[in-house]
Amino acid sequence: MPVITTVNRLDKFNKSYIIIFIITKNNNLHKFLILNTI
Repeated sequence: MPVITTVNRLDKFNKSYIIIFIITKNNNLHKFLILNTI
């Protein structure tokens, strides 16, 4: 159960972070972070 919850949270986090990344696509730090997140 906890594992499923964690995966679900990570999935939601990734989706929201992709939106943040698109908005701030010129920021190298965000590019680095999203590469590490996937």
